[in-house]
Amino acid sequence: MKTNHIKGIEGGSGDALLAGDDDLSLAGRVSKDAIDSLTRQITAIEVVVEKKIDLRKPYDLLLSMPGVGRVLALTIMMETGPIDRFADVGKLCVVLQEGTSREIQQRQEERDK
Repeated sequence: MKTNHIKGIEGGSGDALLAGDDDLSLAGRVSKDAIDSLTRQITAIEVVVEKKIDLRKPYDLLLSMPGVGRVLALTIMMETGPIDRFADVGKLCVVLQEGTSREIQQRQEERDK
């Protein structure tokens, strides 16, 4: 079963998938509730962060990269600090690649499940 299918399961409608095993059904419901709750909390935090921090130039160019959204672009901006501290684009790219390649790959893998 794909992740996106599981994410689309509402309330107790997933019980049919786990019918016949009450313990597994309970574990599934509890896990789904926990995931839904954490997703709402993450969304609430992201909304507040995006209101408090503006994505400055030239970091706004990060949004043109596949897999990089506003939250990741803001994270990169806050973690790298002033862009002029990098002698050339190559050094900045090394820092960005090391820090984001794993995150981008994880997000793409999650999306593909």
